[in-house]
Amino acid sequence: MRISILCATALSVALACTTAAAADTGKPLPLKESIEAMLRSNHSLKSIQENRSAVGHEIDKAKAGWGPRVDLTARGGFGRLTNSTIRDYGYSRVAPYSSASLILTQPLWDSWLTRGRVREAEATYRSMDYRVMDNANSLALDAIIAHVDVLRRQQIFKLAQDNVARHEDILGKARERE
Repeated sequence: MRISILCATALSVALACTTAAAADTGKPLPLKESIEAMLRSNHSLKSIQENRSAVGHEIDKAKAGWGPRVDLTARGGFGRLTNSTIRDYGYSRVAPYSSASLILTQPLWDSWLTRGRVREAEATYRSMDYRVMDNANSLALDAIIAHVDVLRRQQIFKLAQDNVARHEDILGKARERE
């Protein structure tokens, strides 16, 4: 909450500065566009957003604990059976075998294990939301500071040019008097 208030305050100060500077130069200065470009092009912010998306899939995975589970097991191969019953029939060689099973399990009570996993995944997702917002706010503030710094330097450069022009005018008048 405090970060949002700080960001809003910095944004309003920056907008006031750019409005004043825009009035001096006659051109609108694209603060909003520079912030949007910074947020769109920053790779670390994109990485954090992708991590948040992955955590969203973890919520679905945790919720799957409430659903039924199907286990399919199949085995096959060859084996040598050598007991007295088989030998009586002449099967002392290698014999093929196979087996398969399909088990459907529906959990009825898991001592709130699934609920705990879902809550943990949701809390992690909310934490990632705040992390994305925090990084976006920091990047936006960096963009605002850079934008205001550029405007300040442009204004200082313009004032320096005016100062040079005035001094050249004073120097020209002083030479005329001689």
